[in-house]
Amino acid sequence: ISTESEARAFESALPGATVVRDGQATRDAVLAGLEGAAWAHFGCHGMSSLRDPSAGQLVVHDHDAHPLTVLDVSRLRLRNAELAYLSACVTAVPGHRVPDESIHLASAFLLAGYPQVIATLGPVYDEISADIAQDVYDLLSPGHGRVPDATHAARALHAAVKRQRDIHRSAPSCWSLHIHAGA
Repeated sequence: ISTESEARAFESALPGATVVRDGQATRDAVLAGLEGAAWAHFGCHGMSSLRDPSAGQLVVHDHDAHPLTVLDVSRLRLRNAELAYLSACVTAVPGHRVPDESIHLASAFLLAGYPQVIATLGPVYDEISADIAQDVYDLLSPGHGRVPDATHAARALHAAVKRQRDIHRSAPSCWSLHIHAGA
């Protein structure tokens, strides 16, 4: 349910955006879709690998046979990229073997060309993540048919997280795990 509300928020912010769901969300389809997408939103599960950070992955439909890994994303060279929103658990968690190197999904999207990345530092609550995504897209969407502006992603995320903090003041794990990386 939460992923559907995130998809609707994304579609509302970017009318005409391509949304890939369920069985269509294969590794190859997602990688192909990223080639022409200025904005990308992932509402799925994420996994980090503490022993091999480049094996961290976004859990796509065919992840058992063809995982979408940090290494796959970092190999992309995307010219039109603006914002990657990784609404999945542990998308900014590095490994333990080389503690001074931040190898994770968020850094892979930065390397691929996204100047703005929203990611998470741990397991997140689905409904709260959906609320944060809705707020971020509402704040980035100027309305009246104009194109949303990703350059304000950090401010939008800050406002969305602050709203959740005000609602869940005594439960930091509800709101403190979303981060912005990039310009």
